[in-house]
Amino acid sequence: MLALWMDTERMQTFVQEMVRKGIIHHPERPKTNLRDFLEKEVTLDQDEISEISNHFNELRSDVIQYLNQVTPWTWKTFSAGSYYDGTKVSRPNEMDCQLIPRLRDSVTPIYERCEPGHCRLKVKYKTNDPIHTLCDEGCINMDRFRSYFFDKMEKFQSQRRIKKDLTYPQSPSYRVIYTTTQELPNIEIDFVAALHVDKWPDFPFANNLKEKLSSDLPREIDPEEIMREGSVTVMKHCKADVPDKALQWKMSFTYAEKSLSKHADKKSWKPIIRIIKRAKEIAKGDTDVTKTNVTKQLRKAAKYTKENLFPDSDGKLGVGTYPIRMLMWTLMYDKNLGLGNTSWQDRDTLDMLHVCLRCFRLMLTGKLQILNLFMPQMGDIMRTVRLKDRHFMYVMTLVIDILFSEAE
Repeated sequence: MLALWMDTERMQTFVQEMVRKGIIHHPERPKTNLRDFLEKEVTLDQDEISEISNHFNELRSDVIQYLNQVTPWTWKTFSAGSYYDGTKVSRPNEMDCQLIPRLRDSVTPIYERCEPGHCRLKVKYKTNDPIHTLCDEGCINMDRFRSYFFDKMEKFQSQRRIKKDLTYPQSPSYRVIYTTTQELPNIEIDFVAALHVDKWPDFPFANNLKEKLSSDLPREIDPEEIMREGSVTVMKHCKADVPDKALQWKMSFTYAEKSLSKHADKKSWKPIIRIIKRAKEIAKGDTDVTKTNVTKQLRKAAKYTKENLFPDSDGKLGVGTYPIRMLMWTLMYDKNLGLGNTSWQDRDTLDMLHVCLRCFRLMLTGKLQILNLFMPQMGDIMRTVRLKDRHFMYVMTLVIDILFSEAE
């Protein structure tokens, strides 16, 4: 992907205008600002975590017990997402839970003649596994599987203190809202039915992590062990208009993603990804609570930017979390672009924050191409991001730079 033309000079001038108007300002002690923001805006309440975890674990156990009773398969769970890899911000009230059935007959992924990042799942006809009733031409039809799974979950949720979230009716996950207690927030849980693939895909369908990742890794990261865990497929349609769309399952590397985030450098990498994620949420308008002076300035800067640069925007601007995660994984682990575990541990957290923000801006302009770390055929991670979202986030990264740096 070629670099996009973005008037970065104009955006820098715009941010300096916000400084002159007093909307944002450089702090006298940037490290104090950083520590304050981490403690009050990013760090989770441990007591709240414990209580919410107890509610979730009980519900998850009930779901597995129920599915084991009403389906012909034995199910297991894999808890993925930021709550479990240590990069969650704000409150611990959003969770992802994969539900994986052990089918009686083996499944073979077919990657050829599929869209990038997708595969068909061919079932070997060895027993009278009911999965065959959900197949077309010997491959599992995800629309049928989704209907089957959602029907079971509908009956489960009608008997519990949960209700289905209808915000995204076409979502591949079965999202529920679990009512806890008056003192705790309700929990939003995405139950994702997934099918396990034993063998890690060969290149070019997936990268060989032994070759892709740096040799300077945290001791807990073993590329061979990660690949031995295989991958999963989830019920997410490809965007291409192809006749076998319902047969092309989305490839997912949640175990690898969880390992890379969970065991990444704790001194700087984890605090930085959480700071950027939280700042992005505040800029998008996902919170009305002001806990720090940085929060107040960031919200004002986002409002001023939307009113003056994007008066006709459709509300929330910005990028999703996944491009940020992919950028940060790349800067930590990639053999060619990564800094390596030792460098992350040796460098100052505040300095590394500014390094990451500069890389973020290069990614937004297309001057730094960040490819999917696991699926090379997916190409540039920013390829589908709207230009106005890139512009908005470019301004916001400049704002964050100022809020955590001294005046020159």
